[in-house]
Amino acid sequence: MDLNYQIRAFYDPVLLQENNVLNNMLDEDAEFQIITPYLDPKNIHTRTQIQLNPKFRQIITAWLYDVTESLNRERGVYSLSVTLLDMFLSQRNESIDKKNYQCYASACFLLASKLRESCPLAARKIIEFTEFYVELNAMLQAETEILMTLEWKLSVIIPEDFVDIFVNLVLTEQGVYFGVVEAMDGVSNKGKKLCVISPTTKVILQEIKKMLTFFAQEYEIWCKFKFSIIAGVSVLITIKYYVNYFGRENIPEGFSYEKAEECLRKVFEFQIELFERALKEMEKCIIDELKPEVPPMIPSIPSIPSLKGSSNASQ
Repeated sequence: MDLNYQIRAFYDPVLLQENNVLNNMLDEDAEFQIITPYLDPKNIHTRTQIQLNPKFRQIITAWLYDVTESLNRERGVYSLSVTLLDMFLSQRNESIDKKNYQCYASACFLLASKLRESCPLAARKIIEFTEFYVELNAMLQAETEILMTLEWKLSVIIPEDFVDIFVNLVLTEQGVYFGVVEAMDGVSNKGKKLCVISPTTKVILQEIKKMLTFFAQEYEIWCKFKFSIIAGVSVLITIKYYVNYFGRENIPEGFSYEKAEECLRKVFEFQIELFERALKEMEKCIIDELKPEVPPMIPSIPSIPSLKGSSNASQ
């Protein structure tokens, strides 16, 4: 039996189209205060993790991304692991030793996999990606410490949770819909309506989630704005790059940047100033990272197999 095989559910039309679902998620996101400025480079007095800095955080989150891609894990696992790491470090009263940073990051990745995947990743597999720099017992002890510090409150909404709903909302506002088909296989699904998406829409959804991967590595973005806003802005930026790169005539129906922006402004009408500031700062972050001569969909993310010898990053 292949333990790495995971069953993927169809898109649920109720979850995608019910306004109450989105409203409840926005309410929960509004109440969730992710992080105190534990790495604030501008104010040394508010920093609780004095041995760490945003650059070192970028290195460790890039390493987590490398693990996610190499092991073909769900992208939600990556975002949740970064979020749990930030939550833990912001709530920990004492500064951790920078030598233990990868150990805590590994433990957060293990917890995220347990929460988000039907077939969680084995702890020993993560250890291999540290080139055995992190010991198994140390990682399991770190896992316990994280659980105690966060009081087992690990199930939080992440930006990926909003993406499918926002894209569906943008499309339906313009008369384009996720396809709904009759189930063909299996007795239990017989006669039920199942929601599917077009190949082009699926590609754009994947690009949006890759965009989120990039922003998760940016401390000034991920730890500053609400996750719903990060998701909404990522949708807009991705659509904009598709229009600019492939040409408006090659963009599938429904992916108009102007109409998408108008639609999402309605969603964030009570947070419009924060939404506009996030759009400005996140787009600038992308422009600063992109190379003019090669316009990829998102900035490339470095592959970092191990953090051995990376202690200089905190200097």
